[in-house]
Amino acid sequence: MCLGPTYERRQPEKTQLYRIIADNWETFLQERAYGGRDVPKFIRQEFEGFLRCGILACGFGRVCCPTCGVDKLVAFSCMGRGFCPPVVQGG
Repeated sequence: MCLGPTYERRQPEKTQLYRIIADNWETFLQERAYGGRDVPKFIRQEFEGFLRCGILACGFGRVCCPTCGVDKLVAFSCMGRGFCPPVVQGG
């Protein structure tokens, strides 16, 4: 049995903020473009990074505990600080 820190994916897709942004992002972009007011690139990057952050389908690494042999998938983080909470180390 491994007694070291544990990792649990934070599952951002289950949060209310994620669902609101995911459900409305494309519509928002279309409405802005239709009105002739594109969203600035840095804002687009922040939101799109947030929508990929922590989602296994968007990339992950596999880590293995050398002590107990248990392996886990660790979803990539956008490392943004606009919406994403900081990565918590340990457990």
